[in-house]
Amino acid sequence: MVEPCRLRRFCHLVKPGSVTLGQVSASTQSPLPKMPVPPLKQTCELYLGVLETFLEPKELKRTEQLVEDFLKPGGVGEKLQRGLERKAETTENWLTDDFLKYEVLIKRKPVVIRLNFGILCPRKDVKDKREQLRCAAEFIATVLDIKTMVDNETLPVEFMGGKPLCMKQYEQVFSSCCLPGPEVDSLLFLAKSFNPPKHITVVHNGQFFALDVYNSDGNLLTVDQLRVQLQRICESSQQTDAEPVGLLTTQPRDAWSKSHTRLMQDETNKASLTAIESSIFTLCLDGPMPPQSDEMKYRRSGLLQMLHGGGSQWFSGNRWFDKGLQIIIGEDGTRGINCEHTVADGTVLMAICDHAVNNTNRETAHVTQAPRDPLAMPQKLHFNITPEIRQDIEEARQHLDTLNKSCATSLCCSSTITLLKQCTVLIVFFIIVFFIPCYWTCLFIDALNTHSFLCSLVQNVDMTVTVFGHFGKTAIKAQKLSPDAFVQMAIQLAFYRVYKKIGAMLEPATLRLFTRGRLIIMPTNSTASAAFVKAFDDPNQQNLVKVELLEKAVKEHRKRTDLVLSGHGIAAHFIGLMSQAIEKNIPMPDIFTDASYTQVFDVFEVSTSQVTSRTGCLLCNSLDQPGMYDVDYSIMDKHIDCRVSALEASNTKEKSPTRLSRALDGALLDMMSLLEATQSPTGCFRPE
Repeated sequence: MVEPCRLRRFCHLVKPGSVTLGQVSASTQSPLPKMPVPPLKQTCELYLGVLETFLEPKELKRTEQLVEDFLKPGGVGEKLQRGLERKAETTENWLTDDFLKYEVLIKRKPVVIRLNFGILCPRKDVKDKREQLRCAAEFIATVLDIKTMVDNETLPVEFMGGKPLCMKQYEQVFSSCCLPGPEVDSLLFLAKSFNPPKHITVVHNGQFFALDVYNSDGNLLTVDQLRVQLQRICESSQQTDAEPVGLLTTQPRDAWSKSHTRLMQDETNKASLTAIESSIFTLCLDGPMPPQSDEMKYRRSGLLQMLHGGGSQWFSGNRWFDKGLQIIIGEDGTRGINCEHTVADGTVLMAICDHAVNNTNRETAHVTQAPRDPLAMPQKLHFNITPEIRQDIEEARQHLDTLNKSCATSLCCSSTITLLKQCTVLIVFFIIVFFIPCYWTCLFIDALNTHSFLCSLVQNVDMTVTVFGHFGKTAIKAQKLSPDAFVQMAIQLAFYRVYKKIGAMLEPATLRLFTRGRLIIMPTNSTASAAFVKAFDDPNQQNLVKVELLEKAVKEHRKRTDLVLSGHGIAAHFIGLMSQAIEKNIPMPDIFTDASYTQVFDVFEVSTSQVTSRTGCLLCNSLDQPGMYDVDYSIMDKHIDCRVSALEASNTKEKSPTRLSRALDGALLDMMSLLEATQSPTGCFRPE
């Protein structure tokens, strides 16, 4: 099966500051509009506008010719456009299913780190195991509050710019799972099934339990009841030498699919897998992590715990990374979630976390009643571990943990890497000689990248966590500028200062204004932003000219964002067109196999996301490939929380999150200093 495009990053965040809750519930919400199909010529012109910022003239000219050929009357572009327009008429959303299939489910990389994201909630003051279980019970109860509203269709609809957003993703969070397949994964959604699950999964010391969260009268268990049940589970799982079956979910998807098939051949294993995969969500009860000396180091440690569990020696085996939602509560008060990103986007999960933190932070105690009936003992989920499965677990452990940070070799796979290196030149030679289509080449390279990445999966995640405390949203708005666009320009300036070139950058935007809308990436490079970053440190440029260039860049960024929000983005349209080519067995047009396309949507250098929490929660984004930076930021009123991550060790000049983070701090300060020094009177841009 061939992937239609190489948008390697399945983006999942959007600026939520403009999202508000309304009084309308899902049951009374009017139908949302369908996502439009943009004009073909408009999309191609926008695409060339992005390429102008970093392509050499010769490369740009070649791509312009490809675009011209694609747009010829009666050509392949028109044919694919007509097919997409027909599909839009007969489907709820012409993009979402194809995007999930070809950009996520078909990928064979592990979901841990590469796809799943984590959210770290503010630390809870927990002193012992009993308080950990109380904290976990409260978190469970607040999340089940949202599930009840989803089930009853009373969850308030969110609005953005006065327009309602699609709320489908809240339903998909619960009783969902990504099931491994030999060629393509599949999604399991049971929240709205005829007999929806009534249990959650609890994992403690790598051992899994099914816990019913409803009383015999149909009401949810109280916080006290939940705590009692969690205590029973912990007392039944004291041993720490159980086989960490959860590690299997960290494997590449082909390997995990084979292990999954082997597990399903045993009836006991099959029953346990079914209970885990169908559960409302998974609760992970972790032990304490090593204490940290300051808040920033704690945040970094906590974020990585939410993202991958710390490796097999810590809590990565205390997970089931296929689950749509995992709630993680540590014995030291660390708490948060891990989300399998195919089920929902980051803003939806952040809203759930905010709800949980708000309600568990209340001083008033939960109103509880003594159970009318004795509570049934939680069911332990057993696994019969064969020698083959034990070997699979050991391989998963070795793949997850690294023996060094260089990503060059590990003892467990050095011979394999050597063999791959010896074969690579010969295979690439045949690829070139026999003109194998570009997308097959990308699949081969993707396999090599997956293998080398797995040899350093956990330890090679490098992250710098900072708080930029000089100013925040209030000061940026006082300059009559969009806070998000301002930070985006600072990121571009920081990268330019470090690497002396324009970096290809992406930012997600939501399509939830449309039925079943998810997120889509948009290139943030423009001729206006390139002109700004090149001029900012030029001593020959006047300050007023620099301010004017900044304002033009911010205005252009807002214009492009609004275009994507209205369903007219480049990436979404191109995915739809390429999906049409595959469905109709049409050879992939050259415009999509060209190196320029890869440079924009595949080997981009920085992925950015803004997600802001009302309660101080922080997001840890997925990291798709080595060599790419991820910059997550939360623009608060008086400060900006920043997380810069990469999949390469920080001791190299080429990819250092610490270096880029410092450059970002400097860019933010210098840009604000410039605005304050010139006191520009302009105010034509709409603030967020």
